[in-house]
This record gives sequence, structure tokens and C-alpha cells, in this order.
Amino acid sequence: MLSTTIDTYILPALLMVFLVDFNEPTLRRLETTIHLIMAVNALLGLFELAIGQRFFPYRFDGDVGYDTRSTALQGHPLVNAIMTGTYLLSLAAGGGRLRGILLLGAILLQCGALVAFGGRTAFVVATLLLAILFLWRIHCTASRRTVPLLAVAGFAFAVPLGLVALGILIERDFFEPIISRFLYDSGSAQTRVLMFDLLAQIPAGQLLMGPEPSLVESIRRMQGLGSGIENPVIRLIVYQGIVATAVILFGLCAFLIDALRRVEASVTVPLIFFLIVILSFESISSKTTLVAKAAVLFLVLHRPRPPLTSRSAPKRRS
Repeated sequence: MLSTTIDTYILPALLMVFLVDFNEPTLRRLETTIHLIMAVNALLGLFELAIGQRFFPYRFDGDVGYDTRSTALQGHPLVNAIMTGTYLLSLAAGGGRLRGILLLGAILLQCGALVAFGGRTAFVVATLLLAILFLWRIHCTASRRTVPLLAVAGFAFAVPLGLVALGILIERDFFEPIISRFLYDSGSAQTRVLMFDLLAQIPAGQLLMGPEPSLVESIRRMQGLGSGIENPVIRLIVYQGIVATAVILFGLCAFLIDALRRVEASVTVPLIFFLIVILSFESISSKTTLVAKAAVLFLVLHRPRPPLTSRSAPKRRS
């Protein structure tokens, strides 16, 4: 329990204390490191998908389960999916200093990796937010009444080439990890319905301060929730009680509000993605570094741009 509290909730706060004191050159080097790590993670995930072999398989209850999704450097496919989607939307929203062909290449690479990791919620939410960002950019460009000819020509070439590439990927079953998760979810969708029945079977008095773990485990097994409770708030209430859950969520909200004061408005899109996806599985209700990783992405990629230093005025001759 102590390690869960430290990794999940205390670590993000400690990281923010360090990051806010870093100077701009240090933050630029840290950003470069983030780009390299995420690129290697995406390439490894795509390579695992291509060869059908995982280099770092994760364990569940001590056993290595059969799962076709890539694990790459982040371990669990869901962790990979949420971090890849958060990084992808940070880039698409204007975070970081990548521009031009490097930015486009990084976005396309992370889109491919998001498919390889097979997170359904992350894939759907990221696709919707990317579409909204794309339409918003088109609206902003069109409202200026002056569209660069080079941009129009590039768009005219990109659309048919993109459709051809999409057709080739579909023909080669590139989207099979995502499609298979929609068709065969191993009872994940049913779990999200049964978890509310679990709450109904626990006495209200015990829910306030937290029921006995043995009672929770017994009801959970009877309800067919052996693979977990697919919502962090429900899981926190079941194991920690309503009072402890309220304190944890209040602290998390206060941390996010304080972090948002230190970054640019472009963080809004990846933050919305992150909050939606962490509600789709246990995430912050168990031992995880998701919040810490997201905090680093937000504070580094969406840091305020340094002010332009004005050139010193020429000295007057006496």
C-alpha cells in the first residue's frame, strides 16, 4: 500500500517540484530525451507487431498471459496506449519544439504505434480528438482568407497518398490488434457493467470507510470480476472507502490545477484524452507511474515559451 501511494500520487508531486526549477537548456535536453524514448517505444511496438513476439511480456497473477498486443518499453499494452496517445495529442496540439517533417514523422509513427498497442478506448478517443484538431486547424486557416499555395498543393497530394497507404495497411491486416479487441474483449465490456453490482452488494456503512478486503474479494470472484475492476473510482471506493477516495481525488485535482497553471493552453487536448482514458481501467487506483509520466509530458512539452530577448540598443557616441 505504501509503495502504491508513493508511485501513484507522491512521485508526480516530487517531479513537478524538480521540473519547475529547471532552466530552459535543461528542459530542451529533457524534451529531446522524451522524443527519443517515445520514438524507440513506438518502433519497438511496431516491430513486435510485425514479428508476433513480445520482448518484455507482462505478468498477471504470476502468469504470462497470451496477448497479441505489443508491450514495448512501457510494459502493459494499456499503459503504452495511454502514454502514446497523450504524447501524440501533445504533438498535434502544438506542444514541444518539433516542427516540419520531424513533427509529421513523429505523429505518424505514434499513430501506428497506437494501433499496435491495441487500446480500444485510447484509439477511439485519440482519433476523435485528432479529427477535431484537424478540422479546427482547417477552420483557422480558411478564416485567414489567405491560404498558402504550397499548403494547398501539399494537401492535394497528401489526401490520395494517405488513402492509398490506408488501403494497403487494411489489406495487410495492420489494424487487426484494434479490430480483435472490439470483437473479442475477453469480458472487459461486461466487467464495466458488473462492477456496479459489486457496489450494490456491499453494505453502505462499510463503503464509507472501506469494507473488509476478504468480503470484497469474495463478492468480486462471485461476480466474475477476477480480471479486475475497470474503473479507478469504483475500485478505490470498493477497497479504500468513500472518504479515502474523496481525499485522493481532491488531492489529484489540486495537483492537476496547480500543474495547469505552469503550462500553455495547448495542454488541454492531451489532458482531456488522459482523463478520459484513465477512467476506462484500474489506472490510478493501483500502483502505477501513469500520473508521473503524464506530468513530465505536460510540464516539458507544454512549458511556456521563453521570452524573446531584445537586442541591446546601440550605445550613443559621446
